[in-house]
Amino acid sequence: MQWFAIGSVIYFLCAGFDYNKLREWTWILYVLMIISLVGLFFTDSIQRVHRWYRIPLINASFQPSECAKFIVVITLSWFLERRRSYASEWSTAFYAAIIVGIPFLLILKQPDLGTALVLFPLL
Repeated sequence: MQWFAIGSVIYFLCAGFDYNKLREWTWILYVLMIISLVGLFFTDSIQRVHRWYRIPLINASFQPSECAKFIVVITLSWFLERRRSYASEWSTAFYAAIIVGIPFLLILKQPDLGTALVLFPLL
């Protein structure tokens, strides 16, 4: 029942959210994602890997690399929308590679090859 209640609240929050507002929050979400991925290396390991944050209040764990997939897609789409007139230039591909490459390397270092490889085709 606890997870049903949490899921219901999250559902109604997401259903009422205007996803076009994510454009305004793109870089803030990206920076928070990078900070959360770097912060994993300063936490205690769970089963010898640094993939999860423990949330003691609800006795659960949080894996920021799963949110990273969504945030990288949003950031990359925002970036390519802004650079649509320069889409055929090498600089656009280079900056897109940086946007995808930073979380890719941080997730690969956890080690989590499967999640990191999900980010690779985005490029």
